[in-house]
Parts: sequence; C-alpha cells; structure tokens
Amino acid sequence: MAAWTESADGAGHVDLHAAESVPVLRYAKLTADAAPEPVACGGYHGYSGQKVKLQLRKKGTSTYTTVKTITTDGSGKLKTTVKASADGYWRYAFAGSTTTAPATVADDYADAR
Repeated sequence: MAAWTESADGAGHVDLHAAESVPVLRYAKLTADAAPEPVACGGYHGYSGQKVKLQLRKKGTSTYTTVKTITTDGSGKLKTTVKASADGYWRYAFAGSTTTAPATVADDYADAR
C-alpha cells in the first residue's frame, strides 16, 4: 500500500509503503512586524557615551577584526565611515556594561571595488 499527497502549490508530499494512515501537515511560516511605526511607548532608549566596535570579517576567514571604535552620541546613536579595503562582512559589536548585556548586530556583506 502506498500513499501520495501533494499540496496545491506542489510543495508537500508523502510516499510511504505499507502504512494504514499517514498524518499530513501543511507547511506554516510565522512572521511579525511591529506596528504602528515608529513605536513610542515601551521601546528601547539609546545608551549614550558607550564604545561600540566596528568589525570586519574578511571573505574566506572566520574571525572578526576591530577596524574602528566609535562612541555613541547623547541620544545613543552612532555613525561612522571607513574605506572598505577588502570584501567581507561588517558588524557593530557592543561589549556590554555592568548594567547592560553585550549586543552584536547581524553582519552585512560588502563587496569592495
């Protein structure tokens, strides 16, 4: 005995032999988006005067190197500019403090030309 099921988009199927019953579950995907934007009440507040490292992991390597250390402004924001010297993955990394946990932004690939 064999069973075959296929969803309308052709994504799901089961092929089993000698089965009496076959549970079939539909694929699910969960996403979220906070609204309205900007979020005012209960949101994060900037952390002024904190040192944050701009780091680079060159393409083909597994370690990050600190390129520059930036200090957040009075609102907790930071901005910097550096000249890309190699293809690689860039990120900001905050080491944390006695009251705040460390945080690292997901890296972003840049192709140096």
